[in-house]
Amino acid sequence: MIMQLSSLLRFSLFVFLAAPLHSQSPTGVVVNEVFTGNPDWIEIANVSGTSRSIGGWQVQAVFGYTVYPAFTFPPGTAIAPGECIVVLENSGSITSLANPHPVTTQVFNTNFGYGWIGTSTGAVAIIDDQNQAQDLVVFGTAPYLAPPGSAALAFSNPFDRFANDPSLDNVVFRKNENDSDSGTDWLQGANGTETPGQPNPGQNFGPPPLARLQVAGQGGAVVFDAQTGTMSCTTTITGLLLANGALKTNPTWDALIGGTLSLSGATVGAVMPDLDTLLCVPSQIQITDTSGAVLTMTGVVAAEA
Repeated sequence: MIMQLSSLLRFSLFVFLAAPLHSQSPTGVVVNEVFTGNPDWIEIANVSGTSRSIGGWQVQAVFGYTVYPAFTFPPGTAIAPGECIVVLENSGSITSLANPHPVTTQVFNTNFGYGWIGTSTGAVAIIDDQNQAQDLVVFGTAPYLAPPGSAALAFSNPFDRFANDPSLDNVVFRKNENDSDSGTDWLQGANGTETPGQPNPGQNFGPPPLARLQVAGQGGAVVFDAQTGTMSCTTTITGLLLANGALKTNPTWDALIGGTLSLSGATVGAVMPDLDTLLCVPSQIQITDTSGAVLTMTGVVAAEA
């Protein structure tokens, strides 16, 4: 006997993912905060649901018409979902700030031997190891040169730092996880409000629960074996429905999207041909994401059939 699973499977278990991604950055790695005081530093964040390897990636900074040397992350560097990394000018320390970074924060020093980011007008870009621009922020209204690798990105409406005295307000931060490549994503804070190595005010990198998995079509064929009293099904995960109602279908948001879901187990009681009945089976659940990682669980599956 063959039935069709509904397009949304309900599981009697909880799966947690990183915060939703609303970003123009293909990988979800973005410039998250810039501090133009002493010492200068740039914070990048991973707002996707997947860990990113950023060895060989560059942080490029420009002050007006001065293009500084790029900082390159060493091989093996990775940034976990929701993690913030700080790149600090020269060999200085930021432990003296009002809000020092958490002890677990990855901090890299440029060791260039001079300053990095200008207080009034500047631009910061993240360039990956394939020389593809991932993110760009521009602040100030004076003329500036774009970072060399950011030509593929168009940044509109630069953040205007002249509204306040930039010598007193050195904090420039992303106000949420959005990345529209415009100044509307950014705010300026007073000195002492900087948050290196952690989310900014208005951001939430916490893990919202996954309510359901969306699967291809009608969920693929569920095959029942009346002789052994077992069932099996293999289908493709096409989306993630979060507890807040958001449906994520872009594979770059999380490696689960596009992965494979396999079910196998014994049926409970008689198998009814009525498609309106509720099918409940103790099953082995195997999920293989697009990176090849495999998660195997045992539980009770309840699916509209």
